[in-house]
Amino acid sequence: MTKDSKVVPLTARDSSDAAVDAGKRPSALPAPLKPLREQTLAFLHASLTALFDNADDSLFEMADKAGSNTDQSLYFEAMRAIRLRRHAIEKACVGRLERELEALNSATAASNQKDSLSNFALDTLTLVQPDELEQTVAMDNMVNRVASRNVHALTPLAVRMNSLVKATVDESANPLSPANLAQYFVDALAPLELDIKVRLIVLKLFERYVLNESDA
Repeated sequence: MTKDSKVVPLTARDSSDAAVDAGKRPSALPAPLKPLREQTLAFLHASLTALFDNADDSLFEMADKAGSNTDQSLYFEAMRAIRLRRHAIEKACVGRLERELEALNSATAASNQKDSLSNFALDTLTLVQPDELEQTVAMDNMVNRVASRNVHALTPLAVRMNSLVKATVDESANPLSPANLAQYFVDALAPLELDIKVRLIVLKLFERYVLNESDA
């Protein structure tokens, strides 16, 4: 069988190597947090790989059950888009987590936190579109399920991190919290401009292969 030039392989060394390198780069974090940094970066990369390895099957199943040609095409097009961009999404998500962790001990950590709070307050004044609202509700439900199961681990983790870094770390400002991990993923996924039906499926995969696997 000849290879179709449009077929995108499901595995590639570049994204894997990039994720591994991220865990090995010099870190400004205190010594007790460096092993945690390396482990969480490796975990996120492996979990996202599992997510995308299973995304084809989930979207193909939805396409097979689609009630119209339009919906079927929607899922097949999403499969191709995700195949093309999966490694970029993995790299963006892992890189974002790395940057957020490193920022906890930067000299400008406190001022950056204040800026983020101000920006959030302004962002909430904008009108929310129905699709975005549906995604937000799905994210909130997903995050609440995971956070409630792991509250006894997340709270001490935030307290311990807060005692070691320059930034103020509470559960909401912890880069390792379910809410922040989900946000990093959604932000990395945004450039694909996927239909809300597809986004909700991918979010369920994120909950299954990333958040559920992070349970304490």
